[in-house]
Amino acid sequence: MNSSIVSYPNRGPYGSSESRGNCSGHLIADLLDYYQTKRFVEVFAGGGTGADVAKSKAIRSIHIHLSHLT
Repeated sequence: MNSSIVSYPNRGPYGSSESRGNCSGHLIADLLDYYQTKRFVEVFAGGGTGADVAKSKAIRSIHIHLSHLT
């Protein structure tokens, strides 16, 4: 049984799957499309997935990873 509410056969060309907790860029792309987003702020940006998606959609964005804050 699949325990996820979303499922993508592959993660796509977005970000690094090495980052713990990283989701598929397809999920982020679907949400940005659904809400017709013009700007995007991401606070858990360790793997670069959100930045890659925003760049591919020409959406203005800011990406911060909490481990980089002091």
